[in-house]
Amino acid sequence: MAAARRYRFVRACGVLQIVLGCLLILMAVVTAFAVLSPWRADIVSRLPPESRALLTPATVAGLVVAIVIGAVFILSGQLLLLMRDIHDHLARLDRRDRRRGRAPAPPGEQPGMMSRLLPRR
Repeated sequence: MAAARRYRFVRACGVLQIVLGCLLILMAVVTAFAVLSPWRADIVSRLPPESRALLTPATVAGLVVAIVIGAVFILSGQLLLLMRDIHDHLARLDRRDRRRGRAPAPPGEQPGMMSRLLPRR
């Protein structure tokens, strides 16, 4: 239980990254829809024609960049939460081994994974 309290900040950072990534993607999609929709807002229609010609490619490029950056935020947040869960799981296994009285063997004395596959003589 102490480990769960100790890593609350890491969990909060992971969740915050996921939420920010989702919000970034959502805002980019809504903005692109508002700019590229057939019934454009009054603000877009007030722009000079030269600027309106550049608005569509800039909107599409901004959408792609926002999706990439948002995906990076989401994936890094998910990886942070995954690392925290792995740490908690390994700490629980370590506590269980200590409670049962098992001491970790030195690295040279541990049999390899392949030794279980070989037939015993």
